[in-house]
Amino acid sequence: MKRIFLSLICSLMLAIPLLAAAENISRDMLKAAENGEAAAVKTALEHGADVNALSRKDGTSLNLAARRGHTEIVRLLLEHDAYVDSRDVMRITPLIAASFGGYTEIVGMLLDKGAAAMARDNTDKTALDYAAGRGYLEIVRLLLKKGAIANDANLNGVTPLMWAAASGYTAIVQALLDNGAKAGLADNRGMTALKYALEGGYQEAENLLR
Repeated sequence: MKRIFLSLICSLMLAIPLLAAAENISRDMLKAAENGEAAAVKTALEHGADVNALSRKDGTSLNLAARRGHTEIVRLLLEHDAYVDSRDVMRITPLIAASFGGYTEIVGMLLDKGAAAMARDNTDKTALDYAAGRGYLEIVRLLLKKGAIANDANLNGVTPLMWAAASGYTAIVQALLDNGAKAGLADNRGMTALKYALEGGYQEAENLLR
């Protein structure tokens, strides 16, 4: 019995340095992913880094790469089966981050890997909300094609159409209307997409919404 116990202790002692080394490699990978160092990320993965290792607040390497628009690293991580819907401390997924940043190619890659199109962050906004409100027409189209819901409202009743109308993004207003967005919906303050467009003085958007 004593011999078995000592054997287990020895095994644990040997394992500790290996675990520490693996943690260091994963930590290095997270930094490399954030900084856009694709070669370093590849090397870390080849040496056993955990592709889904979490940083303290910024999520996984995929979260970091998607947020910074590092397309090659996103592709590399997805090839190594990175979890596509990982979240950071703000509950932002890679898809939400890429949509916020306007990184169309990354959005396409994430959606092709099955990213949840309707995931919400801790401000209750989706990838479609951000893309519509920031003027990224191609991303809006990609999201709608992959199942994002044009009339989906947040807790305040604000829809993607309202976000687009509030900023005067006429082409996005049209794209959302073409995909079933309802112009007559009102948020919790009684504001419709038309009222948002009127408030901002966006005549073309107003004309589409009347």
